[in-house]
Amino acid sequence: MKKSVVLFGLVALSACGGTSTPVTVETPPEAVTPREAYAAAQLSGSEFASKVYSFAATSRADFPTTGSASFTGSTDIYVSQGGGERSFNLIGDAELEADFGRGTVTGTLDNFVASERDSGGNLAYYDATGQIDIGGRRSEIGDDGDPRYFSADYHGTVGVGATNLRFNGDLYGSFRGNRVNQPEGESNVRGFYASSYSDTVPVGNGERDVYMDVFGIAGL
Repeated sequence: MKKSVVLFGLVALSACGGTSTPVTVETPPEAVTPREAYAAAQLSGSEFASKVYSFAATSRADFPTTGSASFTGSTDIYVSQGGGERSFNLIGDAELEADFGRGTVTGTLDNFVASERDSGGNLAYYDATGQIDIGGRRSEIGDDGDPRYFSADYHGTVGVGATNLRFNGDLYGSFRGNRVNQPEGESNVRGFYASSYSDTVPVGNGERDVYMDVFGIAGL
């Protein structure tokens, strides 16, 4: 079941500069049934997405070339319906570690809750099992020659009811935001967004399109 998350963002600074003020965004209390867990995860995920989308692009001139950053966030994965078959939507937690000195990213997607829609439009909800690893085989910060962009492979198996979804593809992302007055030793990057829109996953006797979004915020 997806854990509840308290999200700490930073309010915008005044033109003359100032101290960042924590902003708390509360998610609903811990859910009980898979359907309630799914609804809570949707809300938590939308909070992460909205916050990351509000960040400006990280300054290229100030982008870190040493050190690392840890990000906590959410992922939303849709496995498309094809030929009247089932479709799946998975929402889970995201953890990402960026090593700016080595130019690599690694992480995990886990604690999934999921919905399954059959050909008649009926929905079933599940506490899913398994995890997806990011950057276990390949990753690169500086994709396309810009240090603010990155790419990484992902792979893993997630069980949704009686179906095992075996994921294997590539994520493409960008670092977002410009932190100020961050704790000593932490980077100025505030968050990241990554996606995958051209991969497939085997379901039954066919292949289904996979649409994946991953969001994360530093310093949580």
